[in-house]
Amino acid sequence: MIPTASFVGELIPMNNPSLGPKRRKRAVILILLGLVVVTFTFTLVDLGRDILTERQVLAALQSTNRIGEVTAEGVEILRQVDQRAIPVLLRLSEGRDPGWYKWINPVRKFLKKPPLGGTSWPRKEMARRGFGILRERAAPAVPRLLGRLSDSDRDVRRISVHMLGAIGPSIGAQAFQQMTNCLSDPDQEVRNDVVWAVQFHRPEEYPAETLLSVYLRGLQDAYPVARQNAMIGLTRMGKAAAPGRREIEKALNDTDSGVQSMAQRLLDQFEME
Repeated sequence: MIPTASFVGELIPMNNPSLGPKRRKRAVILILLGLVVVTFTFTLVDLGRDILTERQVLAALQSTNRIGEVTAEGVEILRQVDQRAIPVLLRLSEGRDPGWYKWINPVRKFLKKPPLGGTSWPRKEMARRGFGILRERAAPAVPRLLGRLSDSDRDVRRISVHMLGAIGPSIGAQAFQQMTNCLSDPDQEVRNDVVWAVQFHRPEEYPAETLLSVYLRGLQDAYPVARQNAMIGLTRMGKAAAPGRREIEKALNDTDSGVQSMAQRLLDQFEME
């Protein structure tokens, strides 16, 4: 709170003849100091609350089983924190290492010590798990994540796609369209991540035609890994992927043997059904 002259004047009537100039001045100073103390106290309380929230979120996301899944206890903690976790998850998913890395690593090189490893990817994985747990409760994070899709740093774009994929259909049709526009990204890893994010995070929650559109575009990508992820997604669709049969048949001649074999198995499945 920033006190104004009128506010202070309401507390101390400046035209009160019983108050001398020095007493009025002293009273104003005391009130202003009091307001500063109150403001500082509220700031500390908010800071303490934010620190506690971050500790709870990190504790929840670091509580994982042998295959890296968050335990039931961790899930419950995160759900109790609920939307207060969103600022923490957004910070974890920024996609950049701390700024001081670019200063400390040259010093370490001069001292003939190995450079510090990046932390953005492990932090991103924690955030992805968190968004995947909150799902529709994480929808308020979508505008910030969409803004990162146009970042010049490919890792920022990649990680944003991962977060949006983890939240799932709750991001909304318009946001999904913006995310899948990245299938035209100049970077092959970003394009692949769109296909991967859709096929990896509960694809059964999307309409079949939505999945088919993403996978068939991925199947035409120049990057073999993107085509592999597209075929994984199509295979998981099973018979529902039949409208894309023509494109799947073309994949029999793909330069990647994995894509070829998955396409053949899916076509065989069509015949059996």
